[in-house]
Amino acid sequence: MKANFHFEQFSPRRKKDVVLFLKKLGPRTRSNLSVSGIDTKGIYHSFRLEWKTSLPICLYKNKEVIGICKLKRFEKKSMYLSCLVIVDRLQGLRFGSRLLNYSFAIAKFAGMERMYLEVKKDNKIAKKCFEKHGFLYKKEDQETYMMVKYL
Repeated sequence: MKANFHFEQFSPRRKKDVVLFLKKLGPRTRSNLSVSGIDTKGIYHSFRLEWKTSLPICLYKNKEVIGICKLKRFEKKSMYLSCLVIVDRLQGLRFGSRLLNYSFAIAKFAGMERMYLEVKKDNKIAKKCFEKHGFLYKKEDQETYMMVKYL
């Protein structure tokens, strides 16, 4: 059976899907989930509160949420990717790339010229992935790098 993939904007009526996804995340993903150390409850809470002011996106595989990301308006002509998570068992299989490419398409369609994100300095896998997708290092603080991609 061929896997069926699709993207869908999060809405409160899809709460159960996202909650199940967050419960499936392993400890490694939870530790790298967010620069500010948001736990899985915090991510769901931010999705629920901000779904009208930002663009939370779910990646589905055969009706199961396997990845989530969230875009926000950042500056004039810029988007901020505040969250990108793939379930542990499917990491390294280019699902993060699918979400990134979908995010780029949405940002371009909205007339954005840049996309920003922050990544922990010790998250080598994420840094490599973002570099491969054209993100450049813009600035850094003690724990994180701010990266930018010109669309």
